[in-house]
Amino acid sequence: MNRTSTVIALLAALFFGGTVQAQEHRIESWYLYFGLGYANLSYPNDIKAVVDDLKSQSGVSQASVDFDFLGVYWPLRNHQTLLGLNVNGGGDRFELGSVSLQLNQVQFSFSSLHFLTRKIGQGLFVRGDVGLSVFNINVDTGTALNLNESSETGLGLTVGGGYSFPVSSGTRIIINTNYSMKRIEGENFGKFNISVGGLF
Repeated sequence: MNRTSTVIALLAALFFGGTVQAQEHRIESWYLYFGLGYANLSYPNDIKAVVDDLKSQSGVSQASVDFDFLGVYWPLRNHQTLLGLNVNGGGDRFELGSVSLQLNQVQFSFSSLHFLTRKIGQGLFVRGDVGLSVFNINVDTGTALNLNESSETGLGLTVGGGYSFPVSSGTRIIINTNYSMKRIEGENFGKFNISVGGLF
């Protein structure tokens, strides 16, 4: 390769490298967020006793999940903060044969993501959500004798944080851990979660 072609190759690498970086730093006018992960839920004493009993029984399978069903966010002018609305839920599911018990905590929130050191979608961030919460019990016996009940609406607060990095010009991967506290019908519920999500 002669000197001219070497210089052209270097300039092309610098140009296209800068273009990719600029795309990664581009701030969208709005964002969608979805997430999925593991949840560790806590309950009032009466429900906790039932859950602990189920966990101790042989043959009972359990799955615990956390979902950010849908988040819609808008950036502030500082290009480090997102404000929006988020629907988050966590659930414990127990199964024995054809019988299943599902315990769900759902929170409908005003939500904020603030990126500490870089622009939106890059680096460390903190998260805070506040809104309305409900608790739901669903029992499926495989017969007509099923149960689906929801609590009255309560209050919920979520705090947490994590790390975000871009994987393309329009997609960021978010790894986060959060703790949610809920006060529903005079009783305390909680949820610790670790999840991975996409910000689009």
